[in-house]
Amino acid sequence: MAQKLLFITHQLSRTGAPIVLLDMIRICHRAGAQISVLSLLDGELRTELDALDIPVKIEDEIFKKRACFYNLARTYDMVIANTLLSYQAIHVLNGADLPVVWWLHEGEQYFEYFKTVLPDLKNLSSNIHTYAVSHYVRDVARKRFGCALPILHFGVHRWEAPARRSASLWDELDPGHEKTRFLTVGTYSQVKAQDVLAAAVRTLPEELRGKCRFLFCGNEKTVDPDIFSPVETLCAGMSCAHHIPALPRDALMQLLSEADFLIVPSRVDPVPTVAAEAMMQKKPSLITDVCGAAHYLQDGVNAFLFPPDDADALGLAVQRACELRVNPDGYLQMCRSAEEVYAAHFSFSVFEPQVKALLAHGGCRPRLIFMTGVYDILDIFTYELIPAFEQLGYETMEFDSSDMQGSLARLAAFIKQPVTAVITFNNLGFNMELVEGKNIWDELGIWCVNILMDHPFCHKAALDDAPANAVVLCPDKNHMRYVQRFYPRIPVTGFLPHAGKDTHVLPKPIAERSIDVIYTGGLSRSFAEQMKPDFSQFPFDAEQIAQSALADLITHPKRTTEQAIEDALHAAGITLDEPELCDFIEKIHYIDLLAVSHYREAAVRLLVAAGISVTLYGTGWDNCAWLAAPNLHFGGRISANAAVEQMQDAKIVLSTMTWFKDGTHDRVFNGMLAGAVALTDSSVYMHEQFCGDMDDPAAALVMFELEEIEALPHLVKKLLASPERMQQIADRGRRYALAGHTWQARAQELHDDLLTQL
Repeated sequence: MAQKLLFITHQLSRTGAPIVLLDMIRICHRAGAQISVLSLLDGELRTELDALDIPVKIEDEIFKKRACFYNLARTYDMVIANTLLSYQAIHVLNGADLPVVWWLHEGEQYFEYFKTVLPDLKNLSSNIHTYAVSHYVRDVARKRFGCALPILHFGVHRWEAPARRSASLWDELDPGHEKTRFLTVGTYSQVKAQDVLAAAVRTLPEELRGKCRFLFCGNEKTVDPDIFSPVETLCAGMSCAHHIPALPRDALMQLLSEADFLIVPSRVDPVPTVAAEAMMQKKPSLITDVCGAAHYLQDGVNAFLFPPDDADALGLAVQRACELRVNPDGYLQMCRSAEEVYAAHFSFSVFEPQVKALLAHGGCRPRLIFMTGVYDILDIFTYELIPAFEQLGYETMEFDSSDMQGSLARLAAFIKQPVTAVITFNNLGFNMELVEGKNIWDELGIWCVNILMDHPFCHKAALDDAPANAVVLCPDKNHMRYVQRFYPRIPVTGFLPHAGKDTHVLPKPIAERSIDVIYTGGLSRSFAEQMKPDFSQFPFDAEQIAQSALADLITHPKRTTEQAIEDALHAAGITLDEPELCDFIEKIHYIDLLAVSHYREAAVRLLVAAGISVTLYGTGWDNCAWLAAPNLHFGGRISANAAVEQMQDAKIVLSTMTWFKDGTHDRVFNGMLAGAVALTDSSVYMHEQFCGDMDDPAAALVMFELEEIEALPHLVKKLLASPERMQQIADRGRRYALAGHTWQARAQELHDDLLTQL
């Protein structure tokens, strides 16, 4: 049955907060919800609601008609109240038996102005779910009420330019686009601070002003004279400045698409919608550092930041923008970086799932706990998933195992509301107990999602003692089948391939990179030797079985370790039941490490012997006799983040997977996302996902077979001799990885296929 939703807004004007609420209404409408709107004031957006056949009621006296309003609201499944000015509805519905979402957009001055009538945000009943539109609003709420509000950004539609371009004002103001074009948009008010921009333009050197065109756009009928008068005087006296009335969205979007920069001089602005629209069109902003959008911006990278009420600083930002514009590569890079901020935080692909999550969870955000604090190589994955899930509408908590006391205190507060699941890598907290013999997640009734990064036989003890509500996800389909076979009591088992880290850095061209080939990973040979069991415990020659299975893996590297062990047992006439077999595989799985090390060392050694320049990071390589070769640059162990950074200067990222025969490794995707050519051994999964033939125009990476590893140097030399082909492969690989193999993509898969089903 369709959800019945009541939206409440302070007005239906074509201004920021009502516009983004209309976008939310459209999402809910497409989802099949039955919608009504109540507004304190009428406005231009009424026609768009009428076009959607959404009934609208204008009512500005909720307090005086509270009984009538209360009874009306309770006929809906959910109420969504927009802005602080909906506070009357919150007072009336506080404690009612229906969920209410209160979405706050205002700056601190509004909190101050309405302080005598606002409810205490910290002590609202559990049916009121309050959200801040930005970090700025969240900080205001924390300062004034001592509460931490979750953030719900708005989303901005992609604007598609019409097939036929119509003439625009820029054609008249700047024929031939010879000047740097600056656009500022907004109501003429103390908040929007166009007077600061007018002052900044006046202080610019005459020569610099002659290189610029400044266009002010805003409603001239409702203005603050102290703000509009300086703009009007400037435009009357200087040919570089012009002002026009407010425009419909399509006309404004065309002006913005043909501008070079947006200027947001606001004294305060929670999140200026036009800044997100500019980033959507790959237009950087000159923006005050107090604006909510500035949380995601870096001065000189994706915007120019300056302090509010500082005309001199704004003038300097204008000068820097003009200098950047005449540097095409630098300007293009800033444009792309600005667009990436839009895509990550303000796009509809981010906003829509957040809205749908609110509808699905009765106004509450679904909530996740993430385990961290032991291994940086695993935390790097977690710290990618946390913001990805927050973008999908989840509220998250980090349980830092290095701070157990503090984390347990935060956990106690967090579980006062329902929690969807715990997410961990490689068993961290999977078997945690506060009371001996009682798994904490079983006690709390919370699903624990354990994402393995290695073969399950590395984690037998943890899996043997898995919580009753465990989910085990594996990076290889063979691993998934292994868990299903040997741990049938684990209720949910699945396949989740590794993913890569998107650093949001525009990659350097292949030709400008200083590292020919990089390998980041260790040799486990010495560790494997320490893992050998006491063979006397077995009633058969287990060491011979292990040696036979290892020889099988080296000769036939497409086989799985468990297959080789089982076949060696059968060849020796030894039969084990399932628990015994699982135990035996775990005890001799050191052979898996030896097989991995054999081919890992061979791959690097062969390249070095062929005179290819290789940069190597990792542990366990110290005893390799060829380590002193002049064309080998060995850096020892570095952090997981540092390894990703090094890949950004590499032409080829070499990978040998950890004996994943139907899966993949994060090293492959990290290389692709870094803009390098990923060169990896193959697997069933990789062949299903990618073309790996360097001579094929569809290649997004390059694959080789371990059985033919002697040919690897020839393949690498062929690549290095073809920089243009490498660039094509790297570009295609990055596009593929960005589209489906980041941790953001994996978060979406987990949300769609798992978490909504728990």
